[in-house]
Amino acid sequence: MSKVVEQFDFIDLFAGIGGFHFGVAAAAANLKLGVQPVLVSEIEPTCQAIYIQNHHCDVQGDINKINLK
Repeated sequence: MSKVVEQFDFIDLFAGIGGFHFGVAAAAANLKLGVQPVLVSEIEPTCQAIYIQNHHCDVQGDINKINLK
């Protein structure tokens, strides 16, 4: 039987290339938790591409244009 790992959801605003995501994931791993961003926002296209490559999740653009519905 595999152990079910609880998950920690977070929002990453002005995300850059995902350094905060790495830090949250490392801290959560020490507590035996997984992490899942529910919203990631980064306006710079190059940073968006690197974030997606590093973390394999959707990245929204300009925070002022995000529809939270």
